[in-house]
Amino acid sequence: MTKSKQFPLYILTIVLCINLFVGYSVFSESRAESKNDQVDSVRVFTDAVKLLRDNYVDQDQVEYKKLVYAAIRGMVDELDKHSRFHSPIENKEVKEDSAGKFAGIGVTMSYIEKKLTVKRIIPDGPASKSKLEPKDVIIAVDGTSLKDKGMDEARSLIKGERGSEVVLTVFRASADSELQVPIVRDIVTIPSITRIRKIPNTEYGYMYIDQFTRDTDRDFKATVKKFIEEKTQALIIDLRGNPGGVLDTAINMCSLFVPEDELVLYTQGRDTSNRQDYLARGGDKYFDIPIVVLINEGSASASEILSACLKDYGKAVLIGTKTYGKGSVQTIIDLRDGSALRFTIAKYYTKSGKTIHNVGIEPDITIEISEEEQKELNSLLKDLFPNQDEINVFDEKDKQLQTALSFLNAFKKQEKETTSLTEFFTKHKGDFIEEGPEKSSKEK
Repeated sequence: MTKSKQFPLYILTIVLCINLFVGYSVFSESRAESKNDQVDSVRVFTDAVKLLRDNYVDQDQVEYKKLVYAAIRGMVDELDKHSRFHSPIENKEVKEDSAGKFAGIGVTMSYIEKKLTVKRIIPDGPASKSKLEPKDVIIAVDGTSLKDKGMDEARSLIKGERGSEVVLTVFRASADSELQVPIVRDIVTIPSITRIRKIPNTEYGYMYIDQFTRDTDRDFKATVKKFIEEKTQALIIDLRGNPGGVLDTAINMCSLFVPEDELVLYTQGRDTSNRQDYLARGGDKYFDIPIVVLINEGSASASEILSACLKDYGKAVLIGTKTYGKGSVQTIIDLRDGSALRFTIAKYYTKSGKTIHNVGIEPDITIEISEEEQKELNSLLKDLFPNQDEINVFDEKDKQLQTALSFLNAFKKQEKETTSLTEFFTKHKGDFIEEGPEKSSKEK
């Protein structure tokens, strides 16, 4: 190898050594590893890089960036399942998802018979101003064929700078022809709270929370206020399949139902003295509204925080199945090339001092559903723009929702000596069993 080819490897070795020694001196709690061990470990890494660079059969597979990214991913993957490395593109998408906004065309898509098909056009989105129609099959984006490309690749091609134009080549079966559809990209706001409605033939308000973005608490507060003004008798908050999101959003949502300055949860990192308490904030309070929270194994992180908080303070009864158990805090630190490290720095603890991490939250009333029912439920809930007929049909088949309705109906008929939903559950929990809505409340 010539000196010019060796130079980047020397630089890589120096950077790795500096980072290792600095990290060691700042963060290490023991000096069990000698400096020689550290240097030897770095040498093993650089030897491996050199061997691959010099000898691997496909030269384009051993570019420095590919090898370094792969090495970082390998390191992070050894830590825990919630820590990960984001490439620059992945890091950008994570930030867009967290904000709940991106520059796109405003459609929902699905693969039907291995074809990328427009499912729905988001009202007031960029595509609503174009000639694009539901059921159009997207064949190409700006001349790039989508053949053999997955959903993520297609989305990456379709999204772009706000104000820029993208030209879709689509096949329209009704016309049996291909056509070009130009669309000007714009900011598309993805709602995190959907299906807001009163359940038919009841006075119970329902909302589905898809994720916790930076705006979810604002929308949640407005939705709760609207239901209260409409004299709604109870709330059903559906967190099934909700992977979580922004911690501060969950704290704000808990604060609507918890007295100011009361503990919502706390986090604690490697240093046991470094505890951070999260307290309920001031503002509007809704202490008296009965709440049922629907949860399942897809409910994680911030959705578990909200569930645990409402349960700890006796504000809600949880119905469904045990949650995922993602009770750790990750920080995301940008690296110099736009990539980022996401790694765990602390764990969540509930008001009662219990950890959620790898444990999850048990529902008050467990209602199991079949794998096929779960698949159908996931598909429906992730469709953020369903029509009313689809909602009505599935409501009747949703055993966990129907159990919530049975429970609330029983509470509504209670004798006047019971003052809260959770008191009623404590007194009558033997009347609620795990066999589904049709048997969830025994006749007394």
